[in-house]
Amino acid sequence: MKVLVAGGAGFIGSHLVKALLQNGHQVRVLDICFKTPKKSDPNLEFILGGMEYREVVDRVMENIDVVYHLALFGHDFSQRNYETFDVNIKGTLNLLESARVHKVKHFLFSSSSVVYGRPRYLPIEEEHPCNPEEVLAGPGMTYGIIKLTTEKLCMLYYHQLGLPVTVLRVAAVFSDDKVFGIDSLVEAASKVESIEVLRKSGFESVHIEEVVEAFLLATLNENAYGQVFGVSNPNTFMLDYELTKFIIHLINSKSEIKLVSDDKLIRSMPDSIEKIQRLLGWKPRMQKEDFKEAIKRYLKKRGII
Repeated sequence: MKVLVAGGAGFIGSHLVKALLQNGHQVRVLDICFKTPKKSDPNLEFILGGMEYREVVDRVMENIDVVYHLALFGHDFSQRNYETFDVNIKGTLNLLESARVHKVKHFLFSSSSVVYGRPRYLPIEEEHPCNPEEVLAGPGMTYGIIKLTTEKLCMLYYHQLGLPVTVLRVAAVFSDDKVFGIDSLVEAASKVESIEVLRKSGFESVHIEEVVEAFLLATLNENAYGQVFGVSNPNTFMLDYELTKFIIHLINSKSEIKLVSDDKLIRSMPDSIEKIQRLLGWKPRMQKEDFKEAIKRYLKKRGII
């Protein structure tokens, strides 16, 4: 199988590329950042370029069976930047249209659980309303709106144009030495600031190996065509209070935790993963202790502990 990984030099993308190569596939990467592999592989081809350029996309789409779209342009998603929307939406359209023209067998898109916004009911599952404009924490509302918009473009190509598409809404990802979603909390604790925490609000993650497994299980699986799947690990769920207390203890901070209430529904339990388990047989293995150990290693790597 010959695959294209758009954004293959990124965190999730590079791990996916490694797994695809290990499984014997021919992998072509399209990215604006060049990341030299530790070990050269004859089945790996790297193309330096942006998805917003249609001629580049058409060139890399030649003879491709499967596309993994993990490319994302932009860094500061708190800014409502025209270029951020322009590149991501145009780039996604270029990838989709080129995949359709070249008769790609399957197009998989990496979205985010941020698209849900505030919960309307619990647990959150794939049919939950999406209101990313409500997201104030993490990568912010701009990121969520871009993800939801590009999700909808993917599903448009499935329903109207017959391109086999799958969307995976990924929760905050962690690995053996990297953890997303805790930097602002660590910074506040390092400054010995009083930290406000919502009562009963929670936080869950998913290990990078589990994310890669979800992509691989979905690939060329007819049960995945036209579907949206939540990818998270309920076993790692922690209350914000528990996570904050754990980080304060790790870095020997003197910060105090101030519990505050919210009259709106908040995430007080893990999201549902029933659909991806039922249709794809995906089952996360990591536990809360694995997540805690990853936090320790991440903070040690950064010289914080």
